[in-house]
Amino acid sequence: MKCKYLIFVIMLGFPGPPEADVYVELGFETGGETLGSTRREDLDAGGGIKLALGLKKYIGGFDDVGLIFSLGFLFDYIDASNGDAETDATVLELTYFRDLGPHRFGVGGSYHLNPQYEDDLVGMPRTKIDFDDAPGVFVRYGYLFSSDEAGQQAEIGIRYTVMDYEVGGERIDAGGFGFFVSGSF
Repeated sequence: MKCKYLIFVIMLGFPGPPEADVYVELGFETGGETLGSTRREDLDAGGGIKLALGLKKYIGGFDDVGLIFSLGFLFDYIDASNGDAETDATVLELTYFRDLGPHRFGVGGSYHLNPQYEDDLVGMPRTKIDFDDAPGVFVRYGYLFSSDEAGQQAEIGIRYTVMDYEVGGERIDAGGFGFFVSGSF
């Protein structure tokens, strides 16, 4: 129920769809504390591959200040000879950005809905952890390597997120650095 109210409040502050561009993003997040690992890979809270879809709109009559609202999925998976483990979350984000030439600077809020971790190891009982929904904040920098008058843009960038996952009163770090490629049309 909290999620429905959050989405409603965010959409109230987001100017309507006219003149808004479709926004797509592919990202890789490093995440925070390690939940599971093999000799070569770690599975981190808040880390993995992110796929997101949303709307981007310049606001206030300016052509260099805007908002991006996106909904995505963050997931990671490791497979080892003795079992496998995975983590995932639905990601809701609102970004306020400012373009300075080809440089885009942004700050925003991220909300991870239903973050969870699950493993299935040989000889061990299956483990599943359902974390509480988690709010966080982030800063980001992007370079617009393609932009045209019609509003089509391609961007490559980095970001830093501050976030904690919590379950049963125990907190773990789920923030970290990320890399992303995005486009709008």
